[in-house]
Amino acid sequence: MRRRLPLHVTAALALTVVPLLSSCGLFGDDDPAASSAPSTTVVTTTTVPASSVEVLEPGRAPLVPLRLQFREGDTTKVALTIDLSVDQTSGTSHAELAAPAVREVATLTVDGVRRGEAMVSLTFDEATVVRDPGELSAEEADAIDRGLAALTDVRGSGRISEFGELSAFRYDLPEGLDPGVRTTLEGARGQLDALALPLPAEPVGVGARWRSTTTSRVGGFPLRQETTYEITGIQDGSVTYRAEIRQYAQDQPVALDDLPPGTTAHLVSSRLTGTATGTMDLTSVAATARSSLAGTQVIDLRGNGQKNRLTQELSLAVVVKPA
Repeated sequence: MRRRLPLHVTAALALTVVPLLSSCGLFGDDDPAASSAPSTTVVTTTTVPASSVEVLEPGRAPLVPLRLQFREGDTTKVALTIDLSVDQTSGTSHAELAAPAVREVATLTVDGVRRGEAMVSLTFDEATVVRDPGELSAEEADAIDRGLAALTDVRGSGRISEFGELSAFRYDLPEGLDPGVRTTLEGARGQLDALALPLPAEPVGVGARWRSTTTSRVGGFPLRQETTYEITGIQDGSVTYRAEIRQYAQDQPVALDDLPPGTTAHLVSSRLTGTATGTMDLTSVAATARSSLAGTQVIDLRGNGQKNRLTQELSLAVVVKPA
């Protein structure tokens, strides 16, 4: 069986498999620009993940410190393409949940720099479905685009350190925003993690390896991700890398939207792995990257004296490049 996912459901499923690339982020919640939001906006702050970076191998000489370098007024425009597929099994029923790829274009602006830390603002310039005539009709694509258009009214702000460390993150959301879009934005900070690397404090060289460990709350439950990076090149202020990703969550109750009254959900297991490659310009706030993540999640739903086990095979691909 194959059926189309509503836009907000597609996005909500994606929240369970991000953050995808790194334990860093882009935004902080005490940005002066954010505090001056119009009274018609609703401010939403996402939880900042706890993270750490451990150097496993320093690499070959010469060893150099890797630091992001910010200049006030710098602007970077990037495009993120997110492609999610889900195969879902419950008892003898099986469904392939069709989620069309979505392309988001965002502009990042360095509003100020203080002691090596940048105050950055975010605007969405556009968000559209990737049109595939074999997958979507023109009418279906137009309907999804109308829902995604709400993103262009959203503003974000925050801070990022010279090590790519996230301080906090906040959106200024317009009143009347669709609840599905609101839920997506509140949990989707991890998609933006692909725009920068978590950098080690120690000097490193080509061949260096370090592990970034992040613990965050996604979909109402703690999610742990370990990403091991390896530098494949350092040249002219640019770093190329590859990475291996391992993401998992503990056995625990979870909060899911749209469950019938009296129904509870319990995460049995969540194990996903993947890889990434990319290039990070140390003078910019964004990278060029390509990554993929796949694995299995098992959830038990209980209600009316019955238990229903839901198994989901997830596959997520994210591409980040200059717009």
